[in-house]
Order: sequence, then structure tokens, then C-alpha cells
Amino acid sequence: MSEEQIPEAEFEALKKLISEGEYDFEEESEDGFTFKHVDQREHHDRRWFRRIDEFFYCVSTGRYWMKSWDHGLTENQEHEYDAYGDPVEVERHEEQVTKTVVTWTKKRTPEKSDV
Repeated sequence: MSEEQIPEAEFEALKKLISEGEYDFEEESEDGFTFKHVDQREHHDRRWFRRIDEFFYCVSTGRYWMKSWDHGLTENQEHEYDAYGDPVEVERHEEQVTKTVVTWTKKRTPEKSDV
């Protein structure tokens, strides 16, 4: 398989594995690619749906893929696995972030006997 053929074959193998909406897995496809579910990001709720991004790692090639879908928020809303089309190849970026949190507490006031 040439370098150009791998992404297409890998793409089709992942597409086949996730076609049923089962995303939490680590398994090998029929084509010999091993995929692992590595992350999930939830977006803000909209009126009827919440968008979910699922991230997969192809152990066989070292590539990352993302599949977005809509999670129905009511008993009348079906999950829509094809809402955003096919999986797309993505790059993983990692950065260390320092966060400062400010909190407030009541200041102790001196009692009469302390004066």
C-alpha cells in the first residue's frame, strides 16, 4: 500500500467500525487497522441536541480521526450519527496551561473581647 492509499483505506475501515454509533472501543478492523477511542468532547446544549466530538487513534498508522454526531436531549429526539458527515483526520495538540483561580472568604472581624 502506498502512502496515498493508506488514509483512504484507513478512513473506510474507521467509517465501517463506527457506522453503528458504538464509539468506545479498541479493535482491529477487517482491513487490519487497529483503532482506539481516545477522547470525547461535548459542546453546549442546543434546543434539541448536544454535539459530541469523538476522537480515535489508529494504532496501525499513528493518525487521529474525529467523528461528530448529535446526542438527542429528549426522549423524542433520536441520536443523529450522520449529522456532520464522515470522520475527518485531525492532529493532536497538547499544551500545559497554568490557571489562576480567585476565591473570596469573609474576613474574620475581631470580637469585643479581642480589643
